[in-house]
Amino acid sequence: MNVRQLELDHNRRRGLFLSIECMNIINEGLLLQHAANGCPKPLWSKYLSFLKSKAYEELTQPKYVTPATLQMMEDIKEEHVDDGAGKPHPKIHTIFSTECTTYFDWQTVGLMHSFHKSGQPGNITRLLSCSDEELQKYKGHDLAPTHYVPSMSRHPLTGDW
Repeated sequence: MNVRQLELDHNRRRGLFLSIECMNIINEGLLLQHAANGCPKPLWSKYLSFLKSKAYEELTQPKYVTPATLQMMEDIKEEHVDDGAGKPHPKIHTIFSTECTTYFDWQTVGLMHSFHKSGQPGNITRLLSCSDEELQKYKGHDLAPTHYVPSMSRHPLTGDW
């Protein structure tokens, strides 16, 4: 994979390289820890089959910067201009995830308060993950702009918690 084609901005590319390096170090550490504790290799599963499948390979193909993408990025920069400073700034959309519990309701209230007090530009959206049964009983729908997502308490392929 050519990282230079994935990210043209020097600083973002450097950040991408650092992220890749961190992930590799963490994975190596996990492998060493498992080996030191004598952990067996995991049994083959539907999930592992999915990770080795052509479908997963196609879903995770890198998205390269194209001339059309660059033009779209320039158009977005021109659309979002701060009238005070006259300098373009990126559009920011803050997203946070929660579940249907009172604990996450308090977290949401605090985050929404901080978001509005900070004056951060852009919008904010809560991703609310609940089972159908939890969603019917849930009372905090109006705490934040919300996008409802399926519950991931159980893995969709393996059924693991």
